[in-house]
Amino acid sequence: MYVFRIHIRPQGGLANSELSVRYCLKNKLLGVGWQIPKQEDELIDWDTYEKRAVEEYEGNIPVVRYIKKWVSKGDLVWTRDTKGQYYIGQVLSPWEYFDNAEARDADIVNVFRVKFMKVGSIDEVPGKIIACFRASRTIQEIADETAFVYTKKLWNELSGKTEYEIDKIDSIWNLLSDEQVEDLIFLYLQVNNWYVIPNSRKKDTMAYEFYLINKTSFKRAILQAKTGNSDINLDDYRDNKEIIFLFQPNNCFLGNKEDNMNVIRKEEIESFIEQNKKIIPANILKWFTEIQ
Repeated sequence: MYVFRIHIRPQGGLANSELSVRYCLKNKLLGVGWQIPKQEDELIDWDTYEKRAVEEYEGNIPVVRYIKKWVSKGDLVWTRDTKGQYYIGQVLSPWEYFDNAEARDADIVNVFRVKFMKVGSIDEVPGKIIACFRASRTIQEIADETAFVYTKKLWNELSGKTEYEIDKIDSIWNLLSDEQVEDLIFLYLQVNNWYVIPNSRKKDTMAYEFYLINKTSFKRAILQAKTGNSDINLDDYRDNKEIIFLFQPNNCFLGNKEDNMNVIRKEEIESFIEQNKKIIPANILKWFTEIQ
């Protein structure tokens, strides 16, 4: 089985996302547009659809082909509405072409049927999964193993049934987005006598996450943080003139530590979280207090 994320962002029909979301929730289905000409009450199988769609769209139907090939009964699919509420759909049937006036208005005709469970607002969703919604691709697999296990675990809890066998979540850290990990280190360094310069936190600064100034010594420093299981090789920072803080949430460090390097272990941050719960954002603290 797989776990996916799908956007409900119609380009055809009435191009009204709110209408399309309502249509999906009411009819218990998810899908995309790419309508084809058909006669009234005509049943469309895949071969017929593909032949007409290739003619209609000059062969450019990769999203529909992706759904037909990969989405199967038992898969789980994350989606969200226009008000920021998140849902999981359990796939009940594979691809089908479901075309009527309401479906065309919603621009949702290539569909798979689902059973929905409402998850709730952004605070109820791991940052790793939220980050998957930033990509513009209509549908994609959520390939992260921790997010995969968590999604199955959450479905079992929401449905009140043990429908999926689940393994233990290997690392709570893997449920956090890159930004949430940086926020934790940001807070940790602020509490430990370092000013963080907010304007330095930009994605185009590839060598570091943000720039720091010590409150008492006024020394300068930078932070480099990597998530997942991406190694940090300490030897790569040997020639840095600044003080450098290095963080890897699974303690994946290689090479030799030099005097200008401050390696932050995940145990330090976990202890910091435990001792400073009142200043930890709720959408981060949740995962360290509720997930076992």
